[in-house]
Amino acid sequence: KMEGFDLDWNLVGNRRYATYTALPSGSYLFRVKACNNDGIWNEKGVSLRVRVIPPWWGRREFKFLILLTALFLLLILYRVRTFSIRERARELELRIGQRTRALQATNVRLEREVTEHRRTERALRESEDKYRSLAAQIPVGVYRTTQDGRYLYANPALAAMLGTKSVEDLMKTSAASAFADPADRDRLIALWKTKSGAVSSELRFKTRRGRLLLVRVRGTVIPDLKGGIEYISGIIEDITGQKRAEEKLKTALREKEFLLKEIHHRVKNNLQVISSLLRLQSRSTESGPARELLLASQGRIRSMALVHERLYQSKDLARVDFAVYIQKLTGQLFSLYKVDPERIRLRLRLGRIPLNINQAIPCGLIINELVSNALKHAFPGDRAGRILIALSAGRDGTVRLTVRDNGVGFPPGFDYRKTNSLGMQIVIGLAGQLGGTMTPGSKAGAEVVIAFPLGSGSRPGRGRR
Repeated sequence: KMEGFDLDWNLVGNRRYATYTALPSGSYLFRVKACNNDGIWNEKGVSLRVRVIPPWWGRREFKFLILLTALFLLLILYRVRTFSIRERARELELRIGQRTRALQATNVRLEREVTEHRRTERALRESEDKYRSLAAQIPVGVYRTTQDGRYLYANPALAAMLGTKSVEDLMKTSAASAFADPADRDRLIALWKTKSGAVSSELRFKTRRGRLLLVRVRGTVIPDLKGGIEYISGIIEDITGQKRAEEKLKTALREKEFLLKEIHHRVKNNLQVISSLLRLQSRSTESGPARELLLASQGRIRSMALVHERLYQSKDLARVDFAVYIQKLTGQLFSLYKVDPERIRLRLRLGRIPLNINQAIPCGLIINELVSNALKHAFPGDRAGRILIALSAGRDGTVRLTVRDNGVGFPPGFDYRKTNSLGMQIVIGLAGQLGGTMTPGSKAGAEVVIAFPLGSGSRPGRGRR
């Protein structure tokens, strides 16, 4: 029996040992009684004091240490929790401060936006009042309608244009009723929807009394938030009188163009008659110098006649395409003097420079004199050579006309200012008439450069060779 643990004796028989497990820590008295073979028990028996020492984790010190540790951990947890709560409180206060400042800034911004909105509303009302006041005074029709044709706004000019007594009477009608062809309005709306911005169209309207008007309609489709049409606004201008005036002006212009063409045609014919008379006279003249004078005069007259011919054939009655003119003029001179183009080759370097008639005639006469002089004197006998004619316009508006040959050149000591040659005197006088300068040269032949300002109404184009 283990006193302090067993409540009663344990019979173990012939075993000489006893096993106890899981004894709680503490002091015990282990008693043993035995009997002999006769069954007589030793009542006193023997005893042994036993002390069970608990493990280190079961000792009081350890438990006390555990308790202290738990209390310390609870304290630390309390401190950490308190610190965390304080930090969260501080962070919350910081966030509240930031949020408060943000809300204050938002409040200030909202107050400004409200003030600006009120100012915008006031400006919008003032603008609308100005718009209505202006629309009520302008002489063209101003409108705003829905897609189905109901008027939202119309000014007095539109009401007067369509023959209604007042704007109120016009507002009672449909916008589609103003179109001579009601389908025109649907086509216009479809066009305005595909185009951004105001689109102008010309079509026919009819007044309440049925009178037809030719109008110019400008409209803009204002979409709503769903992608439909909120309203259509624009202006309508009565151009019936304007179109009639344009037709009269076009008729007068056609008559003027016809008259100018007829004048150029008659001048050209008269000059050709004079040229033919000079040619006939030259054929009947036996004197060589007189015959040359008649041929020179004939060339000059034909150069002037050619200007009027080009103007008569041109769509522009104010300017001559001088590059084409030079080609025809030089061809006539080669034919007049019966020059073989294989012996004397002509090279043209011409820019597309249209000249007005006040410059074309002097330039034509200059080219006539210089080319005629080269054909007659630069290549004596059967001598071959070249003649170059160049025409160009600089960025400063100066036209340069160059006539050059590789013939015998000017005679030694030649001074164009003191020459008695009628042709050279004509060239000098025409260069002055153009407001330009004349620069002669004699390097491997003869060269004359005429520079003059491009006249008003003349615009240089792209060059060609």
